[in-house]
Amino acid sequence: MEKIKKVWAWLCGKYEQAAGYLAKVAVDKWLHFIAGMLVSACWAIWFPSADFVCFAPAVVIGGIKEGIDEAKYGRGDYADFAYTCAGGLLIQIIAWI
Repeated sequence: MEKIKKVWAWLCGKYEQAAGYLAKVAVDKWLHFIAGMLVSACWAIWFPSADFVCFAPAVVIGGIKEGIDEAKYGRGDYADFAYTCAGGLLIQIIAWI
């Protein structure tokens, strides 16, 4: 029973660390993450035979969006691109499962 309590305490500590990190992420990054998820999910739904590559459209769309930002405003954000790709990757993992 003591070992279970130690594991539970460790898990609670890790949960608090993760929650603290996630609370610090800017809203803009969450929007990029959600956009990547939506693009990949739409691809997987509209092209079910090609769901093994549903991560790719999120990468392409994220790259285009940051390329436009670079051309238009002179500053693209690699973190935005990474969060868009991460959202697409999450849907890709779900599609593989």
